[in-house]
Amino acid sequence: MSEAQTLLLGFVASATILFGLPVGKLGAPRLGLRQFLNAVAIGILLFLIWDVLVHAYEPVDAALGHFRDRTAGIGPALGYGALFLLGISAGLLSLVYYERWLAARGRPRRFGPGAMAAGELTSARAGLAGWSAARRRCLLVAVGIGLHNFGEGLAIGASAAAGAIGLATILVIGFALHNATEGFGIVAPLAADGDRPSWGFLMLMGLIGGGPTFVGLRSGGSSAVPA
Repeated sequence: MSEAQTLLLGFVASATILFGLPVGKLGAPRLGLRQFLNAVAIGILLFLIWDVLVHAYEPVDAALGHFRDRTAGIGPALGYGALFLLGISAGLLSLVYYERWLAARGRPRRFGPGAMAAGELTSARAGLAGWSAARRRCLLVAVGIGLHNFGEGLAIGASAAAGAIGLATILVIGFALHNATEGFGIVAPLAADGDRPSWGFLMLMGLIGGGPTFVGLRSGGSSAVPA
């Protein structure tokens, strides 16, 4: 399979994330729709958490199997287990510190006895700290989905480079159907709060969520050994 064909597969797998993003332009949807969007977002996040945990635990499980079979010591299992717990802790704590950092930046600073002028307040709240809580949640969801899609790109790229065209095609179809629901998960916080973002903001979230698929595809293709 040529590089152009492989990139086309990656585009098909990642572009479907754009299907759900226009929902963010609805403004203030009805209560039933807001509940549905929030449920979809929660479902997607739970799937991502489960999918990541299952794959991250595989080396630990394999090392424990070797230890039970007496083909290896307990050292690899302990090492993989420590790495597993360290990764989860680093990921969760980074989100906590990220929220605290944004909250600290969002508070206006007082340098003297007088209050800040309106222009100074706007300047102090520029950037991510000036975003609403709903938009910051959208960014977090998009980053999480992007990291997940990086792994999907690795699988597609490695399969295509190894000559397993059938497997790569099946992966693309499955990932494309799965990614079609991820756009709803990204914009659900906006729809729930009645926030109507610009098309530029929605495209940026789509790029953050879907773009890593191409990065993973190129990485997987370059590291795979042809069959």
